Amino acid sequence: MVTNQNIRITSIDSLRILAILAVICIHSHPFSQLTWLINHCAHFAVPYFFIVSGYFFSKKVQSTSLVGELFIRYAKRLTLILIVWILIYLFVPFAFSLSSLFEQHNILQVLYWNVYDKMTWIFDNPVTFLFRAGIPGKGDHLWFIVSLIIALGILSLLIVLKRQNKIFFVAIPLYIFALLAGAYATTPIGIEVDFQSNNGPFVSTLFVAIGWWLAQSDYKPTLVVAWMAIIGGFIVKTLEASILQYFFDIPFSQPYLIGTVIFGTGFMFLALAKPNLGQNTPFPYLGQFTLGVYVSHVLILHFFLYKFIYKLKIYFPDILWQLIYPVSLSVGLYLLSLMLTMLLAKFSYTKRLVI
Repeated sequence: MVTNQNIRITSIDSLRILAILAVICIHSHPFSQLTWLINHCAHFAVPYFFIVSGYFFSKKVQSTSLVGELFIRYAKRLTLILIVWILIYLFVPFAFSLSSLFEQHNILQVLYWNVYDKMTWIFDNPVTFLFRAGIPGKGDHLWFIVSLIIALGILSLLIVLKRQNKIFFVAIPLYIFALLAGAYATTPIGIEVDFQSNNGPFVSTLFVAIGWWLAQSDYKPTLVVAWMAIIGGFIVKTLEASILQYFFDIPFSQPYLIGTVIFGTGFMFLALAKPNLGQNTPFPYLGQFTLGVYVSHVLILHFFLYKFIYKLKIYFPDILWQLIYPVSLSVGLYLLSLMLTMLLAKFSYTKRLVI
């Protein structure tokens, strides 16, 4: 998701649109009866973002010997985005609409108790907050930024130590731990921990490492290989999830499995195999706003869109509403988040928060 602004590849930017729509579907549940299937199909998105970020960071590394300074610049930029959006999600009262806030004459009281409740949760769950960078359902999607900073830090440290070729010796054990403490936690080989093993370095490091490898190596995936990875990864992920559900009663829609690695990597293969994918469409241009859409979409979803869309239900027959609601929720959420991002991108002080 995070890209060196001087380097843009049409296909990568185009696939960002597909990936962010997948993330939006995961968070908004547009088709409630099919949530499990949609989520299962959409789990390529965040791995793709990590791989892309690792890819462009590594491309930038090739043009400088000051890797530490490069990482610090990346980390500063990401940390600024993270802190500002954490504060936004901390102060926004999700349980209230704008109209209700101003209809009541106790705005400060509402805001106070909103912050008080969230701060209480943070102090009760400091480790979870540290890795997730938010309260569950209210900004915890920002875990992506925390995890990306850590993964890039690990990669940068190994490069500085001239041990970058050992990155997979670090990344693979971390991912195995994420599996054993996550999707496999209740199996005989599982590990129980008090935090979500998807967060922090456990998942992100492997995907960033894959991006680094693709940027540094001479390997050029073909279109056939890309589709084999996408389809094969999806099949492996589906079989894996089915076995876990059948034998251990684990929910089917697990985001990070062995098959997820192949599945997510396949989309990066596709982007590299077809570098002009999406050319002459709006997608490459819109792709540059993906980070802003990602950080802002949960805010728009909970504070505005849910409340607004449900009010429209009375104007449509039930059968028609079943069609209108999913489209208006997912597409509407993307467009509103995009509009906010494009607006913020027009001003120099806010542009750094979304691009």
